[in-house]
Amino acid sequence: GEHRMYYDCIEGTGVPPGVDALSHRRICLATSADGLTWTKPALGIFSRNGSTANNILLEDSGVSVFEDLNPEATQDQKWKMVCSTAVYASPDGLHWTKLPFASLAEDDTKPTGYWDPAIQKYVISVRRDVSGSRTIGRCETSNFSDWEEESRGGCPVVFGVDAVDPPGVDVYTNAWTPYPSIADVAVHLYFPSMYRHFGSEPFGFGNDGLLDIRIVTSRDGGRTRNLTYPPCANGRSPFVTLGVNRCSAGSPTAAKGWCSPTSGAEAKTSFDTSAMYMASGWLPSSDGQSVYLYSSGQPFTHGGDSANQTWKTNSGIRVLTLRRDGFVSIDAPYHFYAALDQYPTLQTAEMIVPALTCPSNQSVALTVNVVTSVVGFVAVEVQLAGAPIQGFELASSDKAVGNLLGMAVTWGGRARWSLDALVGKSVSFRLAMADCSLYSLEFACATA
Repeated sequence: GEHRMYYDCIEGTGVPPGVDALSHRRICLATSADGLTWTKPALGIFSRNGSTANNILLEDSGVSVFEDLNPEATQDQKWKMVCSTAVYASPDGLHWTKLPFASLAEDDTKPTGYWDPAIQKYVISVRRDVSGSRTIGRCETSNFSDWEEESRGGCPVVFGVDAVDPPGVDVYTNAWTPYPSIADVAVHLYFPSMYRHFGSEPFGFGNDGLLDIRIVTSRDGGRTRNLTYPPCANGRSPFVTLGVNRCSAGSPTAAKGWCSPTSGAEAKTSFDTSAMYMASGWLPSSDGQSVYLYSSGQPFTHGGDSANQTWKTNSGIRVLTLRRDGFVSIDAPYHFYAALDQYPTLQTAEMIVPALTCPSNQSVALTVNVVTSVVGFVAVEVQLAGAPIQGFELASSDKAVGNLLGMAVTWGGRARWSLDALVGKSVSFRLAMADCSLYSLEFACATA
Protein backbone atom coordinates (compact mmCIF):
# COMPACT_ATOMS: atom_id res chain seq x y z
CA GLY A 1 0.00 0.00 0.00
CA GLU A 2 0.86 3.66 0.01
CA HIS A 3 2.48 5.32 3.00
CA ARG A 4 1.87 9.02 3.54
CA MET A 5 3.99 11.67 5.19
CA TYR A 6 2.40 14.99 6.13
CA TYR A 7 4.92 17.72 6.81
CA ASP A 8 5.40 21.48 7.05
CA CYS A 9 6.74 23.35 4.03
CA ILE A 10 8.24 26.74 4.91
CA GLU A 11 8.69 29.48 2.34
CA GLY A 12 9.99 32.99 2.93
CA THR A 13 11.11 34.17 6.35
CA GLY A 14 9.83 31.10 8.19
CA VAL A 15 7.93 33.04 10.84
CA PRO A 16 4.37 31.87 11.61
CA PRO A 17 1.67 32.60 9.01
CA GLY A 18 0.34 36.13 8.97
CA VAL A 19 3.34 37.72 10.70
CA ASP A 20 4.59 39.23 7.45
CA ALA A 21 3.69 39.12 3.76
CA LEU A 22 6.70 36.93 2.89
CA SER A 23 5.89 34.17 5.35
CA HIS A 24 4.22 30.99 4.12
CA ARG A 25 3.87 27.76 6.04
CA ARG A 26 1.99 25.04 4.23
CA ILE A 27 1.05 21.41 4.80
CA CYS A 28 2.61 19.15 2.17
CA LEU A 29 2.34 15.45 1.34
CA ALA A 30 4.91 12.87 0.30
CA THR A 31 4.17 9.23 -0.53
CA SER A 32 6.19 6.01 -0.45
CA ALA A 33 5.72 2.31 -1.10
CA ASP A 34 8.59 1.15 1.15
CA GLY A 35 9.19 3.95 3.67
CA LEU A 36 12.62 4.71 2.20
CA THR A 37 12.03 6.32 -1.20
CA TRP A 38 9.58 9.20 -1.08
CA THR A 39 7.97 11.19 -3.89
CA LYS A 40 6.14 14.51 -3.94
CA PRO A 41 2.99 13.91 -6.00
CA ALA A 42 1.37 16.61 -8.12
CA LEU A 43 -1.95 16.72 -6.29
CA GLY A 44 -3.77 19.44 -8.21
CA ILE A 45 -5.23 20.80 -4.96
CA PHE A 46 -3.45 24.01 -3.92
CA SER A 47 -2.56 26.90 -6.22
CA ARG A 48 0.94 28.32 -5.84
CA ASN A 49 2.16 30.90 -8.34
CA GLY A 50 -0.79 30.05 -10.55
CA SER A 51 -0.16 26.30 -10.65
CA THR A 52 -1.62 23.34 -8.76
CA ALA A 53 1.12 20.96 -9.98
CA ASN A 54 2.56 20.61 -6.48
CA ASN A 55 2.22 18.50 -3.33
CA ILE A 56 0.66 21.23 -1.16
CA LEU A 57 -2.59 20.48 0.67
CA LEU A 58 -3.36 23.74 2.47
CA GLU A 59 -1.89 26.79 4.19
CA ASP A 60 -1.20 26.11 7.87
CA SER A 61 1.57 24.71 10.09
CA GLY A 62 2.38 22.27 12.88
CA VAL A 63 0.69 19.28 11.28
CA SER A 64 -0.35 15.92 12.72
CA VAL A 65 -2.80 13.60 10.93
CA PHE A 66 -4.65 10.52 12.18
CA GLU A 67 -7.40 8.17 11.11
CA ASP A 68 -10.33 8.80 13.44
CA LEU A 69 -11.36 5.56 15.19
CA ASN A 70 -14.31 7.27 16.86
CA PRO A 71 -17.29 5.04 15.95
CA GLU A 72 -19.41 8.19 15.59
CA ALA A 73 -17.08 9.80 13.06
CA THR A 74 -18.85 10.24 9.73
CA GLN A 75 -17.28 8.97 6.52
CA ASP A 76 -16.56 12.50 5.30
CA GLN A 77 -14.57 13.12 8.51
CA LYS A 78 -12.71 9.82 8.92
CA TRP A 79 -9.38 11.64 8.68
CA LYS A 80 -8.48 14.36 11.16
CA MET A 81 -5.69 16.94 11.10
CA VAL A 82 -4.47 19.00 14.04
CA CYS A 83 -2.35 22.09 13.46
CA SER A 84 -0.96 24.68 15.84
CA THR A 85 -4.14 26.79 15.82
CA ALA A 86 -6.66 24.88 13.70
CA VAL A 87 -8.30 21.51 13.04
CA TYR A 88 -9.46 19.91 9.80
CA ALA A 89 -11.42 16.86 8.61
CA SER A 90 -11.23 14.86 5.40
CA PRO A 91 -12.84 11.81 3.78
CA ASP A 92 -9.60 10.73 2.08
CA GLY A 93 -6.64 12.46 3.75
CA LEU A 94 -6.24 14.74 0.73
CA HIS A 95 -9.17 17.14 0.56
CA TRP A 96 -9.57 18.96 3.85
CA THR A 97 -12.30 21.06 5.41
CA LYS A 98 -11.51 23.48 8.23
CA LEU A 99 -13.59 22.86 11.34
CA PRO A 100 -14.61 25.27 14.12
CA PHE A 101 -11.86 25.64 16.69
CA ALA A 102 -11.69 27.04 20.21
CA SER A 103 -8.35 28.80 20.62
CA LEU A 104 -5.92 27.49 23.22
CA ALA A 105 -4.28 29.18 26.16
CA GLU A 106 -1.08 28.90 24.11
CA ASP A 107 0.44 26.62 21.53
CA ASP A 108 2.55 27.52 18.51
CA THR A 109 4.26 24.15 18.13
CA LYS A 110 3.24 20.88 16.48
CA PRO A 111 0.46 19.25 18.52
CA THR A 112 -0.56 15.62 18.10
CA GLY A 113 -3.96 14.00 18.40
CA TYR A 114 -5.76 10.66 18.36
CA TRP A 115 -8.99 8.95 19.36
CA ASP A 116 -8.30 6.74 22.38
CA PRO A 117 -10.57 3.68 22.24
CA ALA A 118 -9.79 2.91 25.90
CA ILE A 119 -11.41 6.11 27.21
CA GLN A 120 -13.62 6.92 24.19
CA LYS A 121 -12.24 10.45 23.89
CA TYR A 122 -9.84 12.44 21.79
CA VAL A 123 -6.42 13.03 23.33
CA ILE A 124 -4.43 16.07 22.23
CA SER A 125 -0.82 16.67 23.27
CA VAL A 126 0.27 20.29 23.03
CA ARG A 127 3.03 22.62 24.03
CA ARG A 128 2.31 24.42 27.31
CA ASP A 129 4.31 27.41 28.50
CA VAL A 130 4.41 27.38 32.29
CA SER A 131 6.36 30.04 34.19
CA GLY A 132 8.37 30.78 31.07
CA SER A 133 9.29 27.13 30.42
CA ARG A 134 7.99 24.97 27.58
CA THR A 135 6.30 21.74 28.65
CA ILE A 136 4.05 19.04 27.16
CA GLY A 137 0.38 19.32 28.06
CA ARG A 138 -2.31 16.66 27.57
CA CYS A 139 -6.01 17.30 27.02
CA GLU A 140 -8.90 14.84 26.88
CA THR A 141 -12.04 15.92 25.04
CA SER A 142 -15.15 14.52 23.42
CA ASN A 143 -15.22 17.58 21.13
CA PHE A 144 -12.43 17.55 18.54
CA SER A 145 -12.90 21.30 17.99
CA ASP A 146 -12.50 22.16 21.68
CA TRP A 147 -9.34 20.64 23.12
CA GLU A 148 -9.67 22.34 26.50
CA GLU A 149 -13.28 21.26 26.98
CA GLU A 150 -12.37 19.53 30.25
CA SER A 151 -9.38 21.67 31.25
CA ARG A 152 -10.04 25.37 30.76
CA GLY A 153 -6.92 27.49 31.06
CA GLY A 154 -4.54 24.91 29.64
CA CYS A 155 -3.98 21.21 29.08
CA PRO A 156 -2.52 19.60 32.23
CA VAL A 157 1.26 19.27 32.10
CA VAL A 158 2.53 15.70 31.78
CA PHE A 159 6.20 16.36 31.01
CA GLY A 160 8.79 19.09 31.45
CA VAL A 161 12.22 19.79 32.84
CA ASP A 162 12.90 19.15 36.52
CA ALA A 163 15.58 19.60 39.16
CA VAL A 164 17.86 17.07 37.47
CA ASP A 165 18.10 19.18 34.31
CA PRO A 166 20.57 22.08 34.05
CA PRO A 167 19.34 25.68 33.79
CA GLY A 168 18.45 27.12 30.40
CA VAL A 169 16.64 24.11 28.87
CA ASP A 170 13.03 23.25 28.18
CA VAL A 171 10.96 20.92 26.01
CA TYR A 172 9.86 21.46 22.41
CA THR A 173 7.29 19.30 20.57
CA ASN A 174 6.07 15.86 21.71
CA ALA A 175 6.03 13.56 18.61
CA TRP A 176 3.56 11.15 20.22
CA THR A 177 3.83 7.71 18.62
CA PRO A 178 1.75 4.68 19.66
CA TYR A 179 3.59 1.38 19.44
CA PRO A 180 2.83 -0.89 17.77
CA SER A 181 -0.49 0.89 17.00
CA ILE A 182 -3.24 2.81 18.75
CA ALA A 183 -5.60 -0.14 18.19
CA ASP A 184 -3.18 -2.48 20.05
CA VAL A 185 -0.92 -0.15 21.98
CA ALA A 186 1.79 -1.59 24.23
CA VAL A 187 3.50 1.72 24.94
CA HIS A 188 3.04 5.38 24.10
CA LEU A 189 6.34 6.78 22.86
CA TYR A 190 7.18 10.48 22.84
CA PHE A 191 10.24 12.06 21.23
CA PRO A 192 10.51 15.62 22.56
CA SER A 193 13.25 17.92 21.38
CA MET A 194 15.29 19.28 24.27
CA TYR A 195 15.87 22.99 23.68
CA ARG A 196 19.11 24.36 25.12
CA HIS A 197 18.81 28.17 25.14
CA PHE A 198 21.95 30.15 24.46
CA GLY A 199 21.05 32.76 27.05
CA SER A 200 22.56 35.38 24.75
CA GLU A 201 22.30 36.38 21.12
CA PRO A 202 25.65 35.38 19.53
CA PHE A 203 24.20 35.84 16.04
CA GLY A 204 21.79 38.64 16.80
CA PHE A 205 18.73 36.37 16.94
CA GLY A 206 16.34 36.34 19.84
CA ASN A 207 15.06 33.02 21.25
CA ASP A 208 18.10 31.14 19.97
CA GLY A 209 19.60 27.79 20.83
CA LEU A 210 20.14 24.11 19.93
CA LEU A 211 17.79 21.11 19.95
CA ASP A 212 18.31 17.34 20.02
CA ILE A 213 15.80 14.51 20.45
CA ARG A 214 15.03 12.49 23.61
CA ILE A 215 12.68 9.57 24.30
CA VAL A 216 10.06 9.38 27.07
CA THR A 217 7.27 6.85 27.53
CA SER A 218 3.92 6.09 29.11
CA ARG A 219 1.78 2.97 29.28
CA ASP A 220 -1.47 4.94 29.03
CA GLY A 221 -0.50 8.14 27.23
CA GLY A 222 -0.06 10.19 30.39
CA ARG A 223 -3.62 9.55 31.62
CA THR A 224 -2.77 8.31 35.12
CA ARG A 225 0.85 9.37 35.51
CA ASN A 226 3.30 11.71 33.83
CA LEU A 227 5.61 10.72 31.01
CA THR A 228 8.97 9.36 32.14
CA TYR A 229 12.45 8.82 30.78
CA PRO A 230 13.67 5.21 30.56
CA PRO A 231 14.66 4.25 34.13
CA CYS A 232 18.39 3.87 33.58
CA ALA A 233 21.61 5.83 34.04
CA ASN A 234 21.59 7.19 30.48
CA GLY A 235 17.80 7.51 30.19
CA ARG A 236 18.01 11.28 29.62
CA SER A 237 20.71 11.06 26.98
CA PRO A 238 19.80 12.01 23.39
CA PHE A 239 17.85 9.44 21.43
CA VAL A 240 19.13 11.24 18.33
CA THR A 241 22.30 13.31 18.62
CA LEU A 242 23.23 16.40 16.64
CA GLY A 243 25.13 15.84 13.40
CA VAL A 244 28.86 16.47 13.04
CA ASN A 245 29.56 20.20 13.25
CA ARG A 246 31.77 21.19 10.33
CA CYS A 247 31.30 24.90 10.97
CA SER A 248 33.42 25.54 14.04
CA ALA A 249 34.52 23.97 17.29
CA GLY A 250 33.76 27.12 19.25
CA SER A 251 31.20 27.70 21.99
CA PRO A 252 27.66 28.37 20.77
CA THR A 253 27.42 31.30 23.19
CA ALA A 254 30.29 33.13 21.52
CA ALA A 255 29.77 35.16 18.35
CA LYS A 256 30.70 33.10 15.27
CA GLY A 257 31.36 30.13 17.56
CA TRP A 258 28.77 27.69 16.22
CA CYS A 259 27.46 27.89 12.66
CA SER A 260 27.67 31.43 11.37
CA PRO A 261 24.46 32.52 9.63
CA THR A 262 26.40 34.89 7.37
CA SER A 263 29.53 32.97 6.31
CA GLY A 264 27.80 30.28 4.25
CA ALA A 265 29.12 27.50 6.49
CA GLU A 266 25.56 26.29 7.11
CA ALA A 267 25.36 25.12 3.49
CA LYS A 268 28.35 22.81 3.98
CA THR A 269 28.01 21.35 7.45
CA SER A 270 25.90 18.32 8.44
CA PHE A 271 22.29 19.15 7.73
CA ASP A 272 21.38 18.35 11.37
CA THR A 273 24.19 20.35 12.99
CA SER A 274 22.00 22.55 15.17
CA ALA A 275 18.41 21.38 15.57
CA MET A 276 16.03 18.49 14.88
CA TYR A 277 12.41 17.52 15.49
CA MET A 278 10.94 14.02 15.38
CA ALA A 279 7.82 13.25 13.36
CA SER A 280 4.95 11.30 14.90
CA GLY A 281 4.45 7.73 13.77
CA TRP A 282 6.62 4.93 12.42
CA LEU A 283 6.71 2.43 9.57
CA PRO A 284 7.90 -1.19 9.43
CA SER A 285 10.52 -2.26 6.92
CA SER A 286 9.32 -4.52 4.13
CA ASP A 287 10.94 -7.55 5.80
CA GLY A 288 9.54 -6.68 9.24
CA GLN A 289 12.99 -6.58 10.83
CA SER A 290 13.35 -2.81 11.20
CA VAL A 291 11.42 0.24 12.37
CA TYR A 292 11.60 3.49 10.42
CA LEU A 293 11.27 6.82 12.24
CA TYR A 294 11.51 10.23 10.59
CA SER A 295 12.94 13.51 11.81
CA SER A 296 13.78 16.89 10.40
CA GLY A 297 17.25 18.38 10.60
CA GLN A 298 18.62 21.87 10.18
CA PRO A 299 22.11 23.37 10.23
CA PHE A 300 20.87 26.70 11.60
CA THR A 301 20.05 27.37 15.24
CA HIS A 302 16.51 27.87 16.55
CA GLY A 303 16.54 31.61 15.95
CA GLY A 304 18.26 31.30 12.60
CA ASP A 305 15.27 30.71 10.32
CA SER A 306 15.17 34.37 9.33
CA ALA A 307 16.05 36.29 6.21
CA ASN A 308 19.70 35.14 6.43
CA GLN A 309 19.06 31.77 4.78
CA THR A 310 22.65 30.77 4.13
CA TRP A 311 21.93 27.03 4.43
CA LYS A 312 20.38 26.98 0.92
CA THR A 313 19.05 23.42 0.38
CA ASN A 314 20.89 21.92 3.37
CA SER A 315 17.88 20.97 5.50
CA GLY A 316 15.23 18.29 5.24
CA ILE A 317 13.69 15.09 6.61
CA ARG A 318 15.64 11.88 7.14
CA VAL A 319 14.83 8.27 7.98
CA LEU A 320 16.12 6.72 11.21
CA THR A 321 16.39 2.93 11.22
CA LEU A 322 16.12 0.76 14.33
CA ARG A 323 15.82 -2.99 14.80
CA ARG A 324 12.24 -4.03 15.56
CA ASP A 325 11.36 -2.99 19.15
CA GLY A 326 14.81 -1.43 19.31
CA PHE A 327 13.98 1.82 21.10
CA VAL A 328 15.73 0.86 24.35
CA SER A 329 17.48 -2.23 25.68
CA ILE A 330 18.46 -3.86 28.95
CA ASP A 331 22.18 -4.58 28.76
CA ALA A 332 23.92 -7.34 30.68
CA PRO A 333 27.63 -7.08 31.55
CA TYR A 334 30.47 -9.39 30.60
CA HIS A 335 30.20 -11.80 33.54
CA PHE A 336 30.11 -15.58 33.70
CA TYR A 337 29.33 -18.13 36.42
CA ALA A 338 29.39 -21.90 36.67
CA ALA A 339 25.58 -22.32 36.79
CA LEU A 340 22.61 -20.30 35.53
CA ASP A 341 21.10 -19.96 38.99
CA GLN A 342 24.26 -18.15 40.14
CA TYR A 343 23.65 -15.16 37.83
CA PRO A 344 21.97 -11.94 38.95
CA THR A 345 18.52 -12.12 37.42
CA LEU A 346 15.92 -9.82 35.90
CA GLN A 347 12.36 -10.35 37.12
CA THR A 348 9.45 -9.30 34.90
CA ALA A 349 6.00 -8.20 35.96
CA GLU A 350 3.18 -10.70 35.71
CA MET A 351 1.43 -11.00 32.35
CA ILE A 352 -1.39 -13.07 30.90
CA VAL A 353 -0.40 -15.72 28.36
CA PRO A 354 -2.67 -14.86 25.39
CA ALA A 355 -4.73 -17.24 23.31
CA LEU A 356 -3.27 -17.04 19.82
CA THR A 357 -4.56 -18.67 16.65
CA CYS A 358 -1.52 -20.68 15.58
CA PRO A 359 -0.91 -23.05 12.64
CA SER A 360 -1.19 -26.74 13.50
CA ASN A 361 2.59 -27.14 13.70
CA GLN A 362 3.09 -24.16 16.05
CA SER A 363 2.28 -23.29 19.64
CA VAL A 364 2.11 -20.19 21.80
CA ALA A 365 5.69 -19.46 22.82
CA LEU A 366 7.79 -16.78 24.47
CA THR A 367 10.11 -15.16 21.94
CA VAL A 368 13.13 -12.94 22.55
CA ASN A 369 14.53 -9.98 20.64
CA VAL A 370 18.15 -9.93 21.75
CA VAL A 371 21.71 -9.36 20.58
CA THR A 372 24.44 -11.35 22.31
CA SER A 373 28.13 -11.74 21.72
CA VAL A 374 29.38 -15.18 20.73
CA VAL A 375 29.84 -15.94 24.43
CA GLY A 376 26.84 -14.00 25.72
CA PHE A 377 23.33 -15.37 26.17
CA VAL A 378 19.89 -14.98 27.70
CA ALA A 379 18.13 -17.77 29.63
CA VAL A 380 14.56 -17.70 30.96
CA GLU A 381 12.54 -19.25 33.75
CA VAL A 382 8.71 -19.30 33.70
CA GLN A 383 7.02 -18.68 37.04
CA LEU A 384 3.46 -19.22 38.22
CA ALA A 385 2.44 -17.43 41.43
CA GLY A 386 6.10 -16.54 41.93
CA ALA A 387 7.37 -20.12 41.80
CA PRO A 388 9.19 -21.83 38.90
CA ILE A 389 7.14 -24.22 36.79
CA GLN A 390 8.55 -27.73 36.59
CA GLY A 391 10.47 -28.23 33.39
CA PHE A 392 10.68 -24.46 32.79
CA GLU A 393 13.17 -23.63 35.55
CA LEU A 394 16.15 -21.39 34.88
CA ALA A 395 18.49 -24.35 35.23
CA SER A 396 16.58 -26.14 32.43
CA SER A 397 16.60 -23.17 30.05
CA ASP A 398 18.49 -23.39 26.78
CA LYS A 399 20.69 -20.36 26.23
CA ALA A 400 19.60 -18.06 23.39
CA VAL A 401 22.72 -16.83 21.56
CA GLY A 402 23.17 -14.51 18.59
CA ASN A 403 21.34 -11.65 16.91
CA LEU A 404 17.77 -12.87 17.34
CA LEU A 405 14.48 -11.29 16.28
CA GLY A 406 11.63 -13.34 17.68
CA MET A 407 13.45 -16.57 18.57
CA ALA A 408 11.35 -18.97 20.68
CA VAL A 409 12.78 -19.68 24.14
CA THR A 410 13.24 -23.42 24.77
CA TRP A 411 13.97 -25.68 27.73
CA GLY A 412 15.45 -29.15 28.21
CA GLY A 413 17.62 -29.26 25.10
CA ARG A 414 14.87 -27.77 22.89
CA ALA A 415 12.41 -30.39 24.07
CA ARG A 416 9.98 -27.82 25.50
CA TRP A 417 8.85 -24.45 24.21
CA SER A 418 5.04 -24.57 24.08
CA LEU A 419 3.15 -22.42 26.59
CA ASP A 420 -0.25 -23.64 25.38
CA ALA A 421 -0.97 -25.15 28.80
CA LEU A 422 -0.55 -21.71 30.37
CA VAL A 423 -2.91 -19.77 28.09
CA GLY A 424 -5.10 -17.46 30.15
CA LYS A 425 -2.89 -17.74 33.23
CA SER A 426 -0.84 -14.99 34.82
CA VAL A 427 2.88 -15.78 34.65
CA SER A 428 6.15 -13.96 35.14
CA PHE A 429 9.65 -14.58 33.87
CA ARG A 430 13.08 -14.59 35.50
CA LEU A 431 16.01 -13.99 33.16
CA ALA A 432 19.73 -14.61 33.48
CA MET A 433 21.87 -12.72 30.96
CA ALA A 434 25.50 -12.13 30.03
CA ASP A 435 27.12 -9.81 27.48
CA CYS A 436 23.90 -9.02 25.64
CA SER A 437 21.25 -6.39 24.90
CA LEU A 438 17.64 -7.47 25.41
CA TYR A 439 15.07 -5.43 23.48
CA SER A 440 11.79 -7.24 24.02
CA LEU A 441 9.92 -10.35 25.06
CA GLU A 442 6.81 -11.30 23.12
CA PHE A 443 4.25 -14.06 23.00
CA ALA A 444 3.98 -15.44 19.47
CA CYS A 445 3.19 -18.58 17.50
CA ALA A 446 6.42 -20.50 17.01
CA THR A 447 8.17 -23.84 16.86
CA ALA A 448 11.40 -24.85 18.45
